Amino acid sequence: MSTAKPKKAAPAAAAPVGAAVAAGQKALDSAVKAGTEGVEKAFAMTEEGMEKACSAAVQSFDDWKALGQENVEAMITAGTVFSDGAEKLGAELVSYSRDSLKSNVSMTKALIGCRNLMEMVELQTSYAKDSFDSLVAESRKLTDMGLAVANDMAAPLNACASKAAKKMLQPLAA
Repeated sequence: MSTAKPKKAAPAAAAPVGAAVAAGQKALDSAVKAGTEGVEKAFAMTEEGMEKACSAAVQSFDDWKALGQENVEAMITAGTVFSDGAEKLGAELVSYSRDSLKSNVSMTKALIGCRNLMEMVELQTSYAKDSFDSLVAESRKLTDMGLAVANDMAAPLNACASKAAKKMLQPLAA
């Protein structure tokens, strides 16, 4: 008889436990990997969103800065138009005053040359009518010039206001 001892067989329960541990480890590794990928995706999406938001903010700032520069240019243009218009209106008033003074001098000379009171009254009546008609015509001319200056001044300012309104309403339409 041999004296060798027979080998003991591994317990039957050890194999299923080892498989369960391996399966558990595999599931844990898979969960950790999925969690890590999810966090990485969340960070990437957050970073991408921040980049887009910052880019949009910078672009919006640049747009408003350009609009501000356009407003300043429009104000300068309107000021120039006003200055030119005021100069033309002033020149027209000086011209009218000069012509009116010449007319008054001529009238005074004519009145001095009158031979009787009736001739003087007729001359004065005619002069008063002509002076009134001239004043009305000159007033109309100055009013038209003033309105033209106001419209020309308003044009660049209205354009800027329209552009700003469109820019402000654009996000609402989107």
